[in-house]
Amino acid sequence: MESKLQSRLTGMLRRIIDSWTKTENSRKGTEPLNEHRTTSSERELLERLYDAEKHINELRRDNAIVRHEFQSLASKFETALIFFESRVDSIYQAALRHDAGELPAAEIMIEEEVENRLRDLLLGGFANTPAITDINIKDLVSGDLSVGPKRGALTLHGFRLDPRAARDMGDCIRIEAGVFGAVIFGPYKRLKVGKYRVSFELEILADLDQLNGSMSFDIHDSTINEQMCIKTVRAKEFKRAFRAELVFDWSPASVNHVVEIRVFQGLNSPVLLREILIADFES
Repeated sequence: MESKLQSRLTGMLRRIIDSWTKTENSRKGTEPLNEHRTTSSERELLERLYDAEKHINELRRDNAIVRHEFQSLASKFETALIFFESRVDSIYQAALRHDAGELPAAEIMIEEEVENRLRDLLLGGFANTPAITDINIKDLVSGDLSVGPKRGALTLHGFRLDPRAARDMGDCIRIEAGVFGAVIFGPYKRLKVGKYRVSFELEILADLDQLNGSMSFDIHDSTINEQMCIKTVRAKEFKRAFRAELVFDWSPASVNHVVEIRVFQGLNSPVLLREILIADFES
């Protein structure tokens, strides 16, 4: 596509240059006068073609940079995946040996060296490097949702983003304005039976006097597609730094279900989500 466009532009450019050259030579007496003379519109088109060719070269350079960055991130991801799958395989094999009575009843631990290497790989590729204390590998690979703060790179904790509206910056999630609907959802993990409090630490980036719309937060039983609770915060309720909170019960009927925590954007301002805190209600 690009080469065809460039070929057409180059052809037009050559025709105009030839026309302009013949006209100049005719004026100097080195070539018979040609009836066609370069007009002002052709000269303007010539300048635009020069600009277009320059822009194409810039796009080609940007494309090469993006491709290099993508290949670098893909390589990091592939390496991290190999480590991850290796650890899952070894944990699974150990679990089988334990079930067969070949190992004593003991908790299967992740080796510190492998954990540190995997953590370093996972922390790469973000605009801002997440705090290493926020990344617990054992927590990340577990199918159970633990209580405590989920900070920084929330995508590593199992949360997913609408790519049109949200981006994991490493130390926070940046949620853009103007894209409505669920922009953050997940982590699709099991919860123990109990009563919980989930809070969202937010920062509003626009002028509060110009703030319009609302944001909503809900807890959803993804296994049976049932909303457990929802909270909507209107623009006038927000402060620059704000914490929204939900309280819900996870019943014995849901013990094998997976929970989904969702954030819905409806403000006319970008928002930073810095933390999702999951806590026992009594704590």
